[in-house]
Amino acid sequence: MKQGKLTKAKLVWHLKHEYWKYICAILIVVIGCHMTVLLTRPRVPDEQQLNVYYAGPSEAYDQVIMFGEEIKSAFPQLQEVNVNVILYSGANDFRGHQQGGIYLGAGMGDVYIVHQDFFNSFASSSQQDFWKPLNDAIDSGQIALPEGMDLDKGHVGANAVLEMGLSLDEATEQQKAGKEPDETTLSPGIPAFEEDTVRGIPLDSLTGLKAAAGIDPADMVVVIPYFAEKDEMVYEFISYLFENYR
Repeated sequence: MKQGKLTKAKLVWHLKHEYWKYICAILIVVIGCHMTVLLTRPRVPDEQQLNVYYAGPSEAYDQVIMFGEEIKSAFPQLQEVNVNVILYSGANDFRGHQQGGIYLGAGMGDVYIVHQDFFNSFASSSQQDFWKPLNDAIDSGQIALPEGMDLDKGHVGANAVLEMGLSLDEATEQQKAGKEPDETTLSPGIPAFEEDTVRGIPLDSLTGLKAAAGIDPADMVVVIPYFAEKDEMVYEFISYLFENYR
């Protein structure tokens, strides 16, 4: 069949009425390429990646994200350092608090750099504590801190449940038994504690974080969530921060 001559008018008409086909084709190609990359990219072993969560104010969102590359260069054993941002402005920031609670509840993250109010809100309640105690790691030197550093902002008092008279051994046994939590029991899987402990390390002195990552260290604390399983790696990370950003 003889084709008519292509004219400007025909081309305009075609593009006007058939443009959606081209858009669909482009989207299919883009999505297909993206899925191919996701499915074929080798998965980084868990022990070779570090997931950092930052919960605080940030005027340099992209800079905070890119901070992971700087950290990665200092730890050759890591293939990936992922920095995830939770925008959190203070005690009245319900959305930021809720987002952080979702991540913590889902067991996400190896180490958290958080605002003091965020730390306090998750540090102690009548039935649970989200941050691991750091006393032993600090005392043994696994976390290398400046001599005589003030850790008051990172202290957490005795769990209110234990103050009701339940001993640490009793609380642990009830956790193992999986009993439903009430006023005298602890939620299964949540670590119990009975003494005043250090569960966060204040970052006030790390003024270099402002230039390196866009993080204002004032009222910021670094913590390890109770579910994390890379303590030694995180100890190195915290020590690195104090060695390089003071």
